[in-house]
Amino acid sequence: RLWRLVVLGVLGVAVLVGGVVLTRLERFQIAAVSIAGATEVPVMPLQTTVEEMLAGHYAWLLPRSNLWFLPREHIVEQLERQFPAVAAVNLAVAADHTLRVTVTERQAVATVCPHGSEAEVECYSIDASGTLFSPVKTTTSENFVWYVSMSTTPALGNTMFDSSDWANMVALPEQLVGALAGTVLSNYRATTATAEMAGDYRVRLENGGDIISLLINTHNSS
Repeated sequence: RLWRLVVLGVLGVAVLVGGVVLTRLERFQIAAVSIAGATEVPVMPLQTTVEEMLAGHYAWLLPRSNLWFLPREHIVEQLERQFPAVAAVNLAVAADHTLRVTVTERQAVATVCPHGSEAEVECYSIDASGTLFSPVKTTTSENFVWYVSMSTTPALGNTMFDSSDWANMVALPEQLVGALAGTVLSNYRATTATAEMAGDYRVRLENGGDIISLLINTHNSS
């Protein structure tokens, strides 16, 4: 019985060693990393981040770059965490063993300046979900600008508003267009808004050099 245990032990070790050697063969490794879909987010930092996550081994034995043991969930999680402008990540392995990383970037629907001052320079792009994702200057932003007073600014990648509040805020410019249709102000364009009381916003309209301030309650808008 003892010799059987010895033989089984030797066979077990041989299988383990053989398996480790097999996972390290070049034919079973990721050969390269390519990035697609990135326009605002720099490609090189994305690629470097993925390559770093493929370096090294699990428990000093199994290579992370092995086709069978790719840390897919970890790669997706880290890219979305380290690059707030990335909304989603898709991974696919090509026939030539290239890991193709396709990112979907967040699309800005507005610019938010969280300290409530039109003179401030700390403003951010924000998407339809209310997530802050990129610093931006109001002078270069083509989006509607919100000035809100907050004691602290949420970290990039986090939501800034309650979902229902933000839905009302996003809808405000279009609601204003509908409210002004058929009036002498119908050609005026809404450019900025300042959040005041709950649900009330002071909206600034601009047409050439003319500026008008209005107070609108979005909860009562249709």
